[in-house]
Amino acid sequence: MKCGCGKQISRRLKGTCMACRYTAAKQKKSAGTCSGQEKTKKKPRIIVNVSELPKPYLPPTLPVKIGEVVPDHEVAKHNSFFSDFNCEGNEEHRRRGRENNALTRPYTEAEDEKILRMDAEGMTCTQIATQLNRRPAGVRQRINKLKKREKEKE
Repeated sequence: MKCGCGKQISRRLKGTCMACRYTAAKQKKSAGTCSGQEKTKKKPRIIVNVSELPKPYLPPTLPVKIGEVVPDHEVAKHNSFFSDFNCEGNEEHRRRGRENNALTRPYTEAEDEKILRMDAEGMTCTQIATQLNRRPAGVRQRINKLKKREKEKE
């Protein structure tokens, strides 16, 4: 396949060689800037009906300058709105940790004995886990750990 200028080219170039493409792009670029016709990208306009927007969860805050004293009635309004979030009872519920999570709490000695007894009876890890409100993989690991401890004592 040959280009318009006579050079032999590949089919992938679709009829024009790279040199011809470069000169065409250069001419096109110079023609646009000389005449002062610069392309400006139009920004897309987004039309939104404000009444359909969701309402904010929190009330808007008032602008306060640094060092300005806020009246007590404004502070009281703010504290009454957020009183549910600062409650001590909720803090215990929100806190994460081993003590509060039923699936990751530490094993007690009573649970260890129960696990060993159920394992000796031939129950599966899944059955033991459902009885103790634990995960089967955790029960399986605990059984292995307890058996290992017993071997070390002997």
